[in-house]
Amino acid sequence: MKPYSIALLLSCFPVALSPCARAAGEVPPQPPQEAGAPRPGNVQAVLNGDLQACLDFAKSPDSSKIIYRWLIESTIPKETLEQLGKNGFLSRFAGDQEWMEGFFNSGPVPNIGLALEKLAALYRRDPKIASHPLYRKLATATALEYARQSDKEMNNPKKKKDFHPSWTDERMFQTYDYYRTSHAKGLLNPVFDTLDYWDMRILTGRGPGDWTSPESLTWLRDNVRLPAQQYVGACWQAPYRLHNEFGESIHSGASYYAPFDGMFKGGRAEMTREVGAVCGGLSTYGATAAIANGVPALTMGEPGHCAYTVRPDKEWVPAYSLSWKRGCHWNFYGEKWSLLIATQNTFSDKAARDLSGKLVVLGDAARKAGHKDRAGELYRAALEVQPINFAHWQQYLDWCSREGGLGRNQWQEVSRQIVNAYGKDYPEIAWMLLSGKVYPVLIPLLETPQEKEAEIRNFHQSLDRMKPANWDFPGALAKQMDYLGGDEAAAGTMMKVLMDEHMKSQDYVAPSLVWCSELTAAYPSLKDQFYKSVASAGSDIGDKVLEQLASSIIMQAEKTGDIQSFQAAGSLLKDRFHPKLPRFDPFPGELLSSGGMLIPNSVHERYGPPWQHWGVLEACGGFFHTNNKEDATEVKVILPRMGELSGIVVVSRKSHVERGDGTVVEVSEDGSDWKEVGTIEKMQQVQRIDLGGKNVRAKYVRLKCNRKDYFHLDGILVYGRRLA
Repeated sequence: MKPYSIALLLSCFPVALSPCARAAGEVPPQPPQEAGAPRPGNVQAVLNGDLQACLDFAKSPDSSKIIYRWLIESTIPKETLEQLGKNGFLSRFAGDQEWMEGFFNSGPVPNIGLALEKLAALYRRDPKIASHPLYRKLATATALEYARQSDKEMNNPKKKKDFHPSWTDERMFQTYDYYRTSHAKGLLNPVFDTLDYWDMRILTGRGPGDWTSPESLTWLRDNVRLPAQQYVGACWQAPYRLHNEFGESIHSGASYYAPFDGMFKGGRAEMTREVGAVCGGLSTYGATAAIANGVPALTMGEPGHCAYTVRPDKEWVPAYSLSWKRGCHWNFYGEKWSLLIATQNTFSDKAARDLSGKLVVLGDAARKAGHKDRAGELYRAALEVQPINFAHWQQYLDWCSREGGLGRNQWQEVSRQIVNAYGKDYPEIAWMLLSGKVYPVLIPLLETPQEKEAEIRNFHQSLDRMKPANWDFPGALAKQMDYLGGDEAAAGTMMKVLMDEHMKSQDYVAPSLVWCSELTAAYPSLKDQFYKSVASAGSDIGDKVLEQLASSIIMQAEKTGDIQSFQAAGSLLKDRFHPKLPRFDPFPGELLSSGGMLIPNSVHERYGPPWQHWGVLEACGGFFHTNNKEDATEVKVILPRMGELSGIVVVSRKSHVERGDGTVVEVSEDGSDWKEVGTIEKMQQVQRIDLGGKNVRAKYVRLKCNRKDYFHLDGILVYGRRLA
């Protein structure tokens, strides 16, 4: 294509689309000029003038036609334009502002020429799409998705020599014809009539495969007809079966379904309902059933599991979901659940979406013309119109990195803009942009530890709730600590930031405290700072969070033998331990177990919350509960100091006392050589083991129950006198 100036390209569109279009016999419609709207001939002056002129131009009624015609002309080769001009397609498309806005502002269009070629092919197949709003959206969405995926397929560096494309025009026609015909017959869910361009892309972007064959889609359409809200349970129409009728495991591959090939007219969908599947097949069945009926849905990967989600109305509803760690299998910008929700909200605001899109294209025009500063202004203006448009943020940050020439203060302003846009409602996306594009440049520009701390603190101050779902907050904290230097000083800074910013947070206090408690295992010198911070936070934290924190610290301490952390965690909830043990006569001397540590060989957290372990060794009493998976159960007590023992009191709960029958009591000075000092043949609620006058010296006490069963006690109280 011969080089045109931006001004010439923009100014020529009201007269003709291009020399190529004229050669093809088209006569593009001429957009009317309304009062106050910049004339096309003034576009170059607008780009060279002030920002307000650009904004006024973008807001003018017919600016979309001019802007997107320029984009077509400046992007597509002459030969392609000539082909698109045949049969009147390009004239109809370029003359319809709503159609162009839907095409360019419904998601990524990585290859505009290819997408228009596919749309032109659908137009030739069904010229009515130009005058039927719903079928126009359907055809556009189908062309965009087949072009996007075909372009990705053809440019895959791992493509083999004998590669055969799957996103073919033949399959594209099948996809369009299925929805076009089904709708014309009144066979789709009413939700289909409400879908916009982007929504249609969710349906048509599912792509070729056994599940989306005409046979499977038709069968699902006719046999899984449900109200839109009920597709979240459609997966359970198919039985969960690991092995088929012949004993073949589904993990063996094709042999699971091989005996049934050709038996079902409804293709893979009917076969799944009759033969069975596990989570992947069931979730695919549920999602494809919704898609076949015109309801947006998609499958999602979770750790060791496949789930799906359905959008029956304006919100996405997870289905058969076991975890917040979801990776959406169909996506524009990434697999994160938060990106799906943000994308939904971005494209649902049509006015903001279209204006923001036009400003970005104008920014591209300025960029290509060498107007670097004007390009940055236009990108920023686009983000002011629609602050959560992820694609536009990526484009702006790309400009910042490559051409913006930003200094420290400017990068800090970009950081603030991101947290203001995303921190409250989409914190995961804020972190994705900051860690991926901003911090790698900004952090090295900050000269002092205090400046770096302020930058990290700014991110945390923007956080409100875990929205739209949980996210990998601990992973973000670890990366932030690396940005601060990754050493003990950085750990202390991170702890201070988290304790300052999140102690009153409903969602972030628990993961912040748990992460800090785990940090003290790597940096023991920070323990005092941590425990003092928790103690000073006090009632701001809340009972449930304190229980979670104390349980986490105690579990970690029991694994490492860290008495200091065990005691510190117990003291966090000391006021929660009220006397619960029955009356008994203690043995002479001090309560040597007080201040010590309890280490069960297993913990059943549901029946015995770990935070209660602390009280087992104190006069008040507590509780521990093992699971029953071990062949033998034991619990070890580490005394805070060596002692000469006068006796041990073992207190069980009233229920299931018999689970302690046959318990052997042992002691040790070094934790290696053990000596038996008693056997409890038949456990009583209070069991006294008298060691007076037996010269029993110990630092460790162990109770062993040599059978596979639960083991639980309220108290293990060790008495005597300290030896050191």
